[in-house]
Amino acid sequence: MKYNKSNTAQFITNAFKAQIFVLAALLAVSCGNDTPTPDVTETTASTPVTDVSETEAIDFSSMSFLERIQYSNAQLKDNLPDVQYNGDTFTIWVRCSDSNPVMASEENGEIFNDASYAQKRTIEERFNLAVEYFCYAGEWTSAMKMFNSNLMSGDYFADLVENWNAVTAGCIVKGYYMDISGFDVIDPSKPWYFADEMDSSAYCGKIYSAVGFMNPKTVFDEFTCTFFNKDIANNYDLEDMYQVVRDGRWTLDYAMNLCKDFYYDLNGDGSRDLDDIFGFVNDPLNGWYHGFAQMDIPMLSLKDDGSYSLSFYDNPEKCQIVLDKLREFNNYDSNIYGVEKHNIYNDMFPMGNALFAIAHLKDLDLMKDVDFDYGVLPRFKASEEQKYYYTTALNNPWSVPISTESGERSAIIMTAYAAEGYKQVVPVCYEKSIKTKNVVDEESGEMIDLMLQNFRGEPLFYYTDTNKFSHHTFMQEYLMSKNGYGSFMESKEKKIRSNVESMLQAYAELAEQE
Repeated sequence: MKYNKSNTAQFITNAFKAQIFVLAALLAVSCGNDTPTPDVTETTASTPVTDVSETEAIDFSSMSFLERIQYSNAQLKDNLPDVQYNGDTFTIWVRCSDSNPVMASEENGEIFNDASYAQKRTIEERFNLAVEYFCYAGEWTSAMKMFNSNLMSGDYFADLVENWNAVTAGCIVKGYYMDISGFDVIDPSKPWYFADEMDSSAYCGKIYSAVGFMNPKTVFDEFTCTFFNKDIANNYDLEDMYQVVRDGRWTLDYAMNLCKDFYYDLNGDGSRDLDDIFGFVNDPLNGWYHGFAQMDIPMLSLKDDGSYSLSFYDNPEKCQIVLDKLREFNNYDSNIYGVEKHNIYNDMFPMGNALFAIAHLKDLDLMKDVDFDYGVLPRFKASEEQKYYYTTALNNPWSVPISTESGERSAIIMTAYAAEGYKQVVPVCYEKSIKTKNVVDEESGEMIDLMLQNFRGEPLFYYTDTNKFSHHTFMQEYLMSKNGYGSFMESKEKKIRSNVESMLQAYAELAEQE
């Protein structure tokens, strides 16, 4: 595979456009056709998948949004080689917060679990191997001790590793992982990989980690989004928010203008309290730490020659405009902030007293007891000139450890996991998301699909493990401070540059060793 950094930003978009064109073509030729529509809702892991080119005309007009997603995902071929591995054991280190990994080893009747298990069984049967998960729960430090011990001894211990995102670069520069850019089976242009993030974290064309739908629920849960209270929007005769998004008008300025004076003293007591209506609820820490990437100005950009660019020093005008607007937005009297457990639950939005809330898709699970209708929107753009609504998330990249028995086999199985995750588990993620209580509209599914088409991470977050600079709190510190842009950035520059440059020097030394 020739990995061209200049093209990868367009790859994933083109992949989705192609998918849309195929659906449109099939819909066009099927008008008036009596060909029966397949019952996509009953498709299982064992259902044979036929390539689009081999299908008869399908009447998509009779399908629901979920059926179209499931059908179109299933048609994409991964083009992996037809190889068999003689029943060998294949070990994947899976990161989890407790003793039970999200990726399932058996069925239990829960929708996500069983889809994850079907993903695993499809791969085991296709390649004749036995996949086992090793769950390293708790702090990454303990996992690193095991890592170091196994690698120093030269012993095999895993074929794939799901990293903790914030220490990914630190593990790479220690030489723990293979450069996977030479494996043709890893194709960032496929929709099950996130091309933009793989591009932004590559060093001089070398790729040491992959981001995609290998562990779909974890990825899907972390997608940042906006919840909006449809009851409040209807009561105050606001625009159709879905159409605002479609028109490209869902921007920082739009949100600020709408929320600036959106406060109503419902109980008439003259004080600003929890019984009133507010415009926006947000956790300043977790709400904005990917704000730059969301608004098309990622903090860190790595260049083909190994050099780098920091947006808040190399593009200060745009950064300052965005940061100062966010600071102003944060300080509106019509907005309120809740930081209990760093989520929106037990805060204003689930109480039905806020128009908007910054959230993650996993927060839908926390809305099960609300008694109002709400919907899902993407995060807003910096301006209407911004082409895409970028979705951000803290992903856990996957890597191939240098001690694996076969790098080629690991690359094949990682791609199989990404592809089957996209085909089998992602549709279930859509279904669970838009069938959560009071989120029953297909428009929310449309918005999530729009978010999925333009995913972007923040490469600087991978460098947090040096303890020299905390990207996680960077934007919060500025938004909550009273310092001007110039003085604040100057106070951070030495630490930020030292952090990035020390890591890039380690990358260069690693490249020389290879």
